[in-house]
Parts: sequence; C-alpha cells; structure tokens
Amino acid sequence: MIKKYAYLYQLKRDLSDEEIKVAEVALTRSKKAEKELENCLRFINIFYTPFKEGADKSDSDSIFKIRSSLRTFRDNFIKHLNDFKISAFYLLECLEFFKTDHQTVLIITSFNSYISELEELGNKFVMLFDDLKSQDFTKDAVDSLDGIIAKIEDILDMINNRINKHIKDNILSISWRDELAVDLNKTIKDRVPILLKLEQKGKLDDND
Repeated sequence: MIKKYAYLYQLKRDLSDEEIKVAEVALTRSKKAEKELENCLRFINIFYTPFKEGADKSDSDSIFKIRSSLRTFRDNFIKHLNDFKISAFYLLECLEFFKTDHQTVLIITSFNSYISELEELGNKFVMLFDDLKSQDFTKDAVDSLDGIIAKIEDILDMINNRINKHIKDNILSISWRDELAVDLNKTIKDRVPILLKLEQKGKLDDND
C-alpha cells in the first residue's frame, strides 16, 4: 500500500527522497493511530455497555465488591489511551515536516487540541476510581465515558476526513482514479468521453 502511494507521489511532481519517505510514514502512522484509537473504543464498550444498562440498579456495595476488576479495567484503559497517544505523537512528528503549509498547521493545531481534550476527559474518568464507594460512581462513570466516546469519535473522524484526506489530496495529490489505476496495475489516461467521440464522428461523416 505505501509503495503504491510513493509511486503515485513520484508521478505527480519531483520530490526529494526525504519528502517521499515522510509522506509514506505519515500514512502508515495515521493508520496506526486510527487502529489504536479503535482498539481503545472497543475496550471502553466492554465496560460502558453493561454499566449504562444497569446504571439505575447498581449500588455502592455491589460496585465495591468488584473493585479489583474495575481497577484492572482502569489500568487497561490507561494503557489503551497511552498507546494511542504514542501513535499520535509519531504521526504529528511527520505532519510537522510539512508545517510550512498553512492547512497542515491548522490540522496539527486541531489534532493537538483534540488529544489534549481526550487526555483531560480520561484523567477525570480515572479519578473516579479513587472513590469506588461513592453512591454516584456508576452514573458518573457512564457520564464520563459518554464524553470520552464522543471525543474519540471526533478524533477518528478527523483522522479519516481531515488528516488522511489532506495527506492524499494536498500533499500526495492522489485521486481515486490514481489509486484504482495502480490497484488494477494499469495507467488510466484521460480519454475523450464517448458521447464527444460519437459527436465528432458524426461531424466527420457529415463532411464526407
């Protein structure tokens, strides 16, 4: 996949080896960050779904009895979040290479902001585990995860519809036709539309 983008990149304009390499790595790291965040979201839902369904039925005693499992969940949540943050860090490292472009700067700023907001939401969620005997633990945990899930979905949307699109469309200048051409192992050249060809043929026939 990455070699495909590099090939198309070279077709578009002359680039240094370093530019091509950074573009390749940026796409790889973008996919990595996306995967880590999706893993985090799936893991959250293991906790979120049953807690949301039983939010009105849970009491502090029943929560305290499963405190060991809850703290294990907390620790794994932190690990998943940190795995994403590491991937995001390396992605931003690549994007910084193209920061002379104004649009890239805007994307970097927004992405940084989103990650900071997610980290803040994550920290607030983790702090809830300091008082598992709280009568409001289940409700507060569900409310906190609502915000985390919404922010994760925002970031996933940004990775797909802003970062990946920006790399492909504005840095690599790759169109869907380019990608398909390489996938099909053939070059798609601009062709005269069939209706125009028929019209031109008709005019030639009229002149005969």
